Amino acid sequence: MEHIMNFLLKVDSPGSENPGVLPIIGRRKAGKSTLIEHACNDERVRNHFSQIVCFSDDDLIDADMVALRHCGSIKNGNQCTGGERILIVIELIRDIDEAVWRRLYSASKSYVPNGSKIIVASQSDKIARFGTTQALRVELFTEEAYWYFFKVRTFGSMDAQEHPKMASMAMEMARELQGCFMGASIYSGLLKANFNARFWNMALASIREYKQTNLLVYGTYFENPWQASEPAYVRTVNKISSEYLVILDEYQTCSVQNMVLCRTNFARSEAEVPMLSMQDFLFGSVRPQGKFKVLAWKSHLPPYYKHMFNCEESSISQMETLFSAILGELASRSFSFLINKCSSKLSSSSMATTFMEEKIQRLERMLLRLATAIEEVDGKHITNQAMLRQVNMLRQDMHKGYYALDTFRIQKHQEEDMNVDDDNEVSYNTLSLSKFNSIKRARVLTCTRRHGDMRELDQMVDIIEITMAGMA
Repeated sequence: MEHIMNFLLKVDSPGSENPGVLPIIGRRKAGKSTLIEHACNDERVRNHFSQIVCFSDDDLIDADMVALRHCGSIKNGNQCTGGERILIVIELIRDIDEAVWRRLYSASKSYVPNGSKIIVASQSDKIARFGTTQALRVELFTEEAYWYFFKVRTFGSMDAQEHPKMASMAMEMARELQGCFMGASIYSGLLKANFNARFWNMALASIREYKQTNLLVYGTYFENPWQASEPAYVRTVNKISSEYLVILDEYQTCSVQNMVLCRTNFARSEAEVPMLSMQDFLFGSVRPQGKFKVLAWKSHLPPYYKHMFNCEESSISQMETLFSAILGELASRSFSFLINKCSSKLSSSSMATTFMEEKIQRLERMLLRLATAIEEVDGKHITNQAMLRQVNMLRQDMHKGYYALDTFRIQKHQEEDMNVDDDNEVSYNTLSLSKFNSIKRARVLTCTRRHGDMRELDQMVDIIEITMAGMA
């Protein structure tokens, strides 16, 4: 964020190339659009530019700067304090031909006032050479940072520590989502609106089935179904139909008049097909038929983008038997291996409870101080690059600290549940996939990871202590 703000608010020296261009590069659903939205919504940026204009791929085809004046979507218009500067935002889905870019950029030099800026975002590394400054590369969250983001979005002002069972399921969901920003935005909203264990358990089951189904359909080369561009297969939680539903593609609209950004040529007008909410799509009792669209989630920042899915009903129920056979075999082998491994380690001794509680409380106090300091820094405009690197290091340590703290607490709660339920589990001789719920799965993992996590907790306390000592 600091990189974008410094680029936008920096006053160019005489002789600098005008307009300045910042390329933003990142994979699908990594958060490029959201990062740009945050920057454009900042009061300093809105006061710095008289207009903020947004373009998509389709606007740039066979277009020149004069034509673009009539097809761009104005996100902001005001009498800024710095003159008539314009911020142009270009979000690309496909590659842009270099000749087209040179023609447009050359025309922009005579069209836009001095001090104007251009942000161009794409998945392709090719746009890096379009920049007048170093490209910003947006990476997916680390596991620790993603859990912190997901927890804050899901629990809001509530303390996750007061809801250990819910926190356990939330952490499992965060792991299954594999750092996907779109997935976090969708499911955190659903979980927050339905704050009960039954719904959260259904949500966790739906995430796992969605992931397993698409990995089986496309094979191991299908890296991550949450990031893929291929159609994705979905099964409703209540299974009111034997059919699967297919997410064909996605696009965006927004509530600003005359502003519609289509991410695909398949996008239709709002009146042609019925629309469902994401909750009705996954958990509702209405069986959708034919083609329909789903409101995945809505941004809370102007211009309030709506992220839409184009969907249809698909007849691939004949694959159900194959899926069940494959999953049953994999589950049987995996569970046997994990249970045997767990049993071999149950004899290890645990650390004293009082000592560990003191460690946890100590780490929690230090993390609270660290989070407060970072929040204060986030409100400042820092231009010193060395200081920015220091702040990012503090933020990374905070994410790692909270991840270790929450992981230990969740596993401790799961161990307590295991001790309570042990007598009731003796009579079970087999484990089926449908009955192997999130708590039982986490229990097996807890046995294999318990002592490693205690060591990690000790190490994290030492790391945060060093960080706090040098924070001033």
